[in-house]
Amino acid sequence: MFDASFRMSDSAAVTDARWWGGEPLWVTAEKQHRLAAAFFWPGSEAAIEGVRPQYWERYDSRVPNATRVRQVLAWLALPVERRPSFVTLYFSDVDHAGHESGPGSPEVAAAVLRVDSAVGMLLDGIARGGLRSTVDVIVVSDHGMSPTTPDSVVVLDDYLSLALLARSVGGNPLFGLWPRPGMEDSVYRALYGKHPHLAVWRKAETPARFHYRDNRRISPILALADPGWSVALRRSDLLQHPEALRGGAHGYDDTVSVMRAIFLASGPAFRSGYVAPTFRNIHIYDLIAGVLGLTPASNDGSPDSTAALLRR
Repeated sequence: MFDASFRMSDSAAVTDARWWGGEPLWVTAEKQHRLAAAFFWPGSEAAIEGVRPQYWERYDSRVPNATRVRQVLAWLALPVERRPSFVTLYFSDVDHAGHESGPGSPEVAAAVLRVDSAVGMLLDGIARGGLRSTVDVIVVSDHGMSPTTPDSVVVLDDYLSLALLARSVGGNPLFGLWPRPGMEDSVYRALYGKHPHLAVWRKAETPARFHYRDNRRISPILALADPGWSVALRRSDLLQHPEALRGGAHGYDDTVSVMRAIFLASGPAFRSGYVAPTFRNIHIYDLIAGVLGLTPASNDGSPDSTAALLRR
């Protein structure tokens, strides 16, 4: 345990390996003597297990999508002995537009078109390089998005004296609450069942699918809003910054349909024209490890969940 907070906007935190609790695919690949490359992917700036991908870039949102694609194509054009067998490429356009303007907005539609153009540029480059028979491409998002408004907000200090808390971490739509010593029951009773659009759990009672119960970083009490709703700690925060709760948010219960992500795959390893039943993103690690012939690290996924995607 350490007394620190993590934010993706904190450049020091994202490069600190102690925050990253699992083994990413690029580490699995490098540990098994395969080269990996990452053009912007969460965690790729840290030496997780002491390992970084052979090629990686420090995140900079200002780098144009076309520049990102050109670098990936350059990596794929390297001589075989220097060419990465696993490459990540990240575009933030749709996520940013969804947060700012909401998932159904014209701004999101425009962002989708920009990303579609970048993916098209990547596929065209793979074809021009004669790599279509050897390169598999997966397009995946990590979450959906729900629209939010300043009118649909649960304000915790409407029900709870914040003097009972030693610490709170998080934000819309999830808050982790650390009560002061001896105050856990008081905090729980103050919030549980008080608002129809707020779920409140003790750590030991969180849904098993969250895998929160045994994680040392999870707070004693968690409060999670329903999709379309936001959570604010203080009424004053809401009054001073109502624009912060306008647009879109994610982080809701992943079983809710608006949190579903996309998964598209094409290449020699995958069946053509196959539409898969819904599966969870946790299975993608095993899927890619299998395609690359890697032995996966221990994880919560299962290769059986995605086996139908692959050519027999």
